[in-house]
Amino acid sequence: RQPHLWSPETPYLYTAELSVEEAKGAKNTTDRIEIPFGVRWFSFSGDGFRLNGRKYPLKGTNRHQDFAGLGNALGDDYHRNDYRKIKSLGFNFVRLAHYPQAPEVYRMCDELGLLVWTEIPVVNEVTPSEAFTRNALSMMREQIRQTYNHPSVILYGYMNEILIRMLSNKRLTEEQRQQVADDTRALALKLEALTEEEAPDRNTVMAIHYEDGYNRYEVSTIPDVVGYNLYFGWYYEQLEDLTRYLTSEHARYPDRPIIVSECGADADLMNHSQVPRSWDYSEEYQVVLHHSYLKQFARMPFLAGYALWNFADFGAEARADATPWINQKGLVTYDRKEKDVTSLYRANLLETPLVYIASRNYTRRADVERQPGVAIHTINVFGNGREIELSVNGESLGSRPLDGNMATFSVPFRNGINRLEATDDRGVKDCLDIDFTVVPRSLKAWKGNDLAVNVGSYQATVAPGTGVIWIPDQVCTQDGWGRIGGKIRERIDRQHKVGISQNILGTDCNPLYQTFAEGIEGYRFDVADGTYRITLCFVESNPKSPTEELIYNLSGSDTASVPAGVRQFSVAVNGRQLLDNLNLARDYGNLRAVDFSTEVTARNNSGIEVAFTPNIGKTTLSGIRIERIN
Repeated sequence: RQPHLWSPETPYLYTAELSVEEAKGAKNTTDRIEIPFGVRWFSFSGDGFRLNGRKYPLKGTNRHQDFAGLGNALGDDYHRNDYRKIKSLGFNFVRLAHYPQAPEVYRMCDELGLLVWTEIPVVNEVTPSEAFTRNALSMMREQIRQTYNHPSVILYGYMNEILIRMLSNKRLTEEQRQQVADDTRALALKLEALTEEEAPDRNTVMAIHYEDGYNRYEVSTIPDVVGYNLYFGWYYEQLEDLTRYLTSEHARYPDRPIIVSECGADADLMNHSQVPRSWDYSEEYQVVLHHSYLKQFARMPFLAGYALWNFADFGAEARADATPWINQKGLVTYDRKEKDVTSLYRANLLETPLVYIASRNYTRRADVERQPGVAIHTINVFGNGREIELSVNGESLGSRPLDGNMATFSVPFRNGINRLEATDDRGVKDCLDIDFTVVPRSLKAWKGNDLAVNVGSYQATVAPGTGVIWIPDQVCTQDGWGRIGGKIRERIDRQHKVGISQNILGTDCNPLYQTFAEGIEGYRFDVADGTYRITLCFVESNPKSPTEELIYNLSGSDTASVPAGVRQFSVAVNGRQLLDNLNLARDYGNLRAVDFSTEVTARNNSGIEVAFTPNIGKTTLSGIRIERIN
């Protein structure tokens, strides 16, 4: 009469015992099973989600199950580890990716206390055939019957971004679009009716992307709950537009239960930026985006909740970003190493006192001095107190209030090990050592042995394996170093993008070669006299550049006979020819990393200058490294 109620805080499970016995005689038991179940009730409305009679915001993550080196063929231990981790971060909700899940997944969610949105794989478009419809209905029926007794399951999903191909296809007529919408609606209505019949005490849900076509064609009006996959500040528009859009949708459809079913930004542990921006794949921008979204979610009480995209990086064959073939929007990497943003969620969701200095994957750094002997880098500190004090090498930088569980400090770093110590108003502490290489503005005073520059980039890249820190590019300064002429390859369409997004062959450090400067005239290092090794890093960034030997007329200024995409140039170091008529596409192929090294001696305080002479097309350079020999 007064059962213990199941919830994420108290995931209390009862057990139903079922047995089959012989009808006559000794009444021997011929079969027996035990079925765990929980007791709870819930509801969705335009005002949010309620569990066991009280308002209960869903705070969760999506989860793809594949794992580095294993793909999707996981044993149950991998599932258990993932869901224990998700729960330990403070989440109460998980959206399962669009495919059937192992039974252990649902058992873990029951036992740990994670509310579940489970979903069949009807993604991107509907095939208007009897076989497709029959298969979709069969998948939904099987999913419901297999999970019916799991108290964690509250939402049955049946479509994900189902109009994305139709709405993005500019060649379709309006009549064709309407037909696609009608076919989609027809299947959605059948799946809705099936779910109502099979599981009347659950709710249906559909995830849609940022496009009003779902409303216009009345597809989003069918499920009980609508999930919005939103990437403001990543794929389009600005971070703050999230609130504008969701508030507008709530005003248009005040009775519609809304969940943010996806949101996030890609981040690679190689990439770090002091000017984080969308599409730079830096850990720093990933923190910027999630920090903004969490603050905005808190100001929209009508939301039923959110599920960020994604718990872990996962395989995505079509992608060729910082690390190829991986969607890198995870809180953790493909092999489950934490990114900085993981502890932002800890600070936001957990009540256990927490202070965390966000730089665990970037404890070896290098940059140019801002003041004599001092480089300035921004450091974020996460916490769930009221304010944070940060000190560096025993000197306090003062206290800052925690805004959205984060405080940001400009930290003066000196050459060598720098001890950071953060303390909140409750006395909770965290410490971190950062090994910093400060590059002087004037290389005449440079005492280091290695300076590597990520040419054409605003960010630092830490090369895997070697650990070489390729610092951001700069225009040449007097008595210093930098690029002479040329422009960084960047474009602005829906977002600002530096470089290209294609896989580079022959390297495990895509970001170094995906960014570059074109039309470069030279690169100079005003180093002291001595012997140095210079390494130049190139890539032919145009995948359509001719790779075969071509014959064309180069007499005078006639370039009309030169095929489009041909690039040919020469390189000299301190007046000595290093590369003569280098044609990267012809000599090495397109989208392939190519490095050249040479030794050079700086004499008579003249430093080192690398000169680029164009023959056909624009010169290009992706990276340059100088190492002291003696």
